[in-house]
Amino acid sequence: MSKSIKKTEGIDFAESLKLKTPDELLNILSEIEKFIQAGEKTFCGTPPFNARYLVEEQLGVYKDVQVDIPENKTRKIVWSTRELFSTDFPEPKWIVPGLIPEGYSLFAGPSKMGKSWMVLSVVTAVAAGGYVLGKIKVDPGPTLYLALEDTARRMKSRLIKTGAEPRDDCQIVLSWPREKPVEKLREWLEKFPETRLCVIDTLGMFAHIEDGNDYHSVTNFVSELKAVADETETAIVCVHHTRKAEASDFVSSVLGSQAFAAGADTTMVLRRDRMSRQAVLSITGRDVEEKEYAMDFDASIGTWSIKGEVQEIQKTEERQIIFDIIKRLGPMTPKDMHRHLQETGDSRSESAIKKLMWSMSKDGKLNSMSGVYCIAGEEPVTPVTAVTHGNSGNRSNPVSKDSVTELPGLPVTPGVTGNESASNVLDIF
Repeated sequence: MSKSIKKTEGIDFAESLKLKTPDELLNILSEIEKFIQAGEKTFCGTPPFNARYLVEEQLGVYKDVQVDIPENKTRKIVWSTRELFSTDFPEPKWIVPGLIPEGYSLFAGPSKMGKSWMVLSVVTAVAAGGYVLGKIKVDPGPTLYLALEDTARRMKSRLIKTGAEPRDDCQIVLSWPREKPVEKLREWLEKFPETRLCVIDTLGMFAHIEDGNDYHSVTNFVSELKAVADETETAIVCVHHTRKAEASDFVSSVLGSQAFAAGADTTMVLRRDRMSRQAVLSITGRDVEEKEYAMDFDASIGTWSIKGEVQEIQKTEERQIIFDIIKRLGPMTPKDMHRHLQETGDSRSESAIKKLMWSMSKDGKLNSMSGVYCIAGEEPVTPVTAVTHGNSGNRSNPVSKDSVTELPGLPVTPGVTGNESASNVLDIF
């Protein structure tokens, strides 16, 4: 080790860099690259990738120094806000638009949940340039699938079942070196630089991490893997498991240290009830919009498909419930609808029901007549009378004809007591 990079006694590595000249820092950077290529775990007591970052950061303070390092090996560290505003940055490169960008992504879910079926369909679709999950069009490009828990027989069976076509640019590897796995992956991706997507299934079979709950150990591993993804401009997706305990935040459900997800550019979690074909895929990340997708698994062909965003589907289902009730029982006020839904266990408030029915009328699904809703384009099965309450609460005192508001085109029916609801009015007719 060069004298210039010997750890200064009493000063940690980051502080020691402040005492170096630009030339010395460049020499240190060269030494770090050698450590990385050799697969060394530490450099002056610091993980090599972290050490390289610190040196690059220190070099950034020398404004007049031209650092001759390949573009994909470093990046500008210190920016003024003026520089940021005046610089045009390229958009993130997507392998699967809206789902998987270049970089390190984590895909987690319970065991035997269908994760391997999903990633297999993704790697084959990307290689062919087809549709991922039956919905997302992707550009074609070579893919690498480390199916470390499968056999050749099983992979062939699954490929046939999913209808994948034979290709030379979709490589499946069934075993991977346990020693220096990240460096071996770097060598593969540098040998095949056109590779767009690499899936590691599973992370536990690929990584040699003594304690998956140790934040520092996991951080070092993730930083190395992310560096490979960034420097080779490849999307690396790691398949992992979730913990058994329930978590309100889906990111917190990832098994082991939170560093697995914290270091990821994108985190995806799949949740499905056993014996059900319906599932939810939750996604969040640095460049992706946080969403939840409703998924469907067709076991007969081993294929997952996106049905839509959960929020939109729920909204559609809620509208359909109201539509079906009115179609079955006839015109209703929001109050009557709320009462009916409460009897079925629906906990939505009356104001929420009223807002939804109003929205459905604006979208042309329902017609509103003085607060009473019926199916749009259909004549009410029974005529509806909007009642103006007279002596409320006194059932023996009928409402006079003068206190009844006649709706256009509908007859007025006197004799309805003041506290009769709209649904009771329908019953009278």
